[in-house]
Amino acid sequence: MRIIAPMMILIMMTSTLAGCTGGDPDGGGNDEIDMDILNQLIDDNLQDFINNTSVTVENHYHNNTTIVNNDNSHTNVSGSASIAGNGSTGALYLLDIEFSLSDLMELEEVDNRNNIFNFSWQYYDYATNEQRTDLFQFSCQVFYIVGANSTNASNQVSYWQDSSQYSNAWSNIYNDTVRNLLQSASNSDDSITGISIQTICDEDYLPSNYDHLLLMQIPLAEGMSIKGVYDTVGGYAQEEYVWSQNCNYLGRYDSDGDGYEEYNYEYSGEYEWKTSVYVNDCFSSVGSWTAADTDAAFYVDYNFETISWSYNYGSWIGGGSDSTLEVYVNNIRPDWNYRLIAYFTLSSTSLIE
Repeated sequence: MRIIAPMMILIMMTSTLAGCTGGDPDGGGNDEIDMDILNQLIDDNLQDFINNTSVTVENHYHNNTTIVNNDNSHTNVSGSASIAGNGSTGALYLLDIEFSLSDLMELEEVDNRNNIFNFSWQYYDYATNEQRTDLFQFSCQVFYIVGANSTNASNQVSYWQDSSQYSNAWSNIYNDTVRNLLQSASNSDDSITGISIQTICDEDYLPSNYDHLLLMQIPLAEGMSIKGVYDTVGGYAQEEYVWSQNCNYLGRYDSDGDGYEEYNYEYSGEYEWKTSVYVNDCFSSVGSWTAADTDAAFYVDYNFETISWSYNYGSWIGGGSDSTLEVYVNNIRPDWNYRLIAYFTLSSTSLIE
């Protein structure tokens, strides 16, 4: 009952004051209270009332962060968070946290080139003059043979970087049957694990984004409730940002020498927090480049005690007992930095009808 206890102290003190001043001034006895002493009691306990609660925000990559309630500032440190408000019950509180994918999950370093994959393939066996289906096992090195011995790094290309020479290479090293097998396998799943073979073998392959990652947990003590904030002027007071540059149009020209002109863009200018991200990383894209190539910086979901809760439309939550509000983020891409800013109203349940 962290938020209620200091209030009760002040209420009890003011009630005593009302009883003393409203009684018979000539009554004497224990009803008389020195006003200087009483005022000093109020002064001594007023700050406890103003700073009526301290809440710990927990996340899975930092031990804890303290929510500060005694001013209108907030600490903005990458990977940490603070909630600040003016201290009065029912006041605005600010969540401001910066993070990246590496803060939310551990990406294992894998030697993709030396991984092994299994692939079932049906083919004609001339030695037995019949169609056969066999399970083959290969090293992922088969997808890195073009330019493997070149000292020029630009000539060393994987199948997924440039497949134009792999058909000839596989036919020369193996035979047409293996060539056809590997071409099919490059866009198929491992026949045993069901995992994409590109995921197993391509060292440059990462999912474009990750969803439902736990950003932090906000514990709500018994007697405390929380709600999203709606500003009648600015709308709902939650914003998602990505740290990025401007994406500028460079012109249309044949940048790769293939005889076709591309629309070319690149990042430039100062980095700043933006509410949208360019899905194609702003680099060359064939065809008409439109605003459809942009996406929101990321998306936020909330779970209250395993129940989905909406920042925009959710009602008051908490109050009855100790509980937890979980904050999840979606559409998080590798190598980007993000920032979530959200205002909440934090209140004691005694103020909620």
